[in-house]
Amino acid sequence: CGWARKQDDTSAACASRSLQDDCQVTCNNCPSTTPAPVASTPAPVASTSAPIGGPTSNCACSVEMNDMRGEMDDMKSEMEMLRKGLEDVINSLQTLAPVASAPAPVAATPAPIVCADRTGQWEIKGRTKNWCGWARKQNDTSAACAGRSLNTDCPVTCGVCTP
Repeated sequence: CGWARKQDDTSAACASRSLQDDCQVTCNNCPSTTPAPVASTPAPVASTSAPIGGPTSNCACSVEMNDMRGEMDDMKSEMEMLRKGLEDVINSLQTLAPVASAPAPVAATPAPIVCADRTGQWEIKGRTKNWCGWARKQNDTSAACAGRSLNTDCPVTCGVCTP
């Protein structure tokens, strides 16, 4: 019966091997379950078959049905093994080639100091003058720059960058 089910033309397979009686479900050869019309019935009732494997089927093919259920259980087991195998393959691939993650954050770099002294005059502690020129005239330029916080305004004079 299993062989016949696997053929493209099940009816032809059943006929070629004379399987109609032995494989009634596969060969669609279950007998009718509705009784013939009764003489007192005014109109004849057409004979119908119960659904295959239905509770009212009188088809003597329970062995074949059990065989088919066994095949289905085997298929379910094979599908589960395939699913687990596929999961293993996916896990292995993820281990070998991890999913690209976001790039590592780049540390912020301080703004470059423009290597040019500020020009003109500006006020520091209530005194207005050209502070870069003033720092250049001091005996200790580094101390003058540090004392008045001039490194940003006078980077060339204070020696914090190369022009």
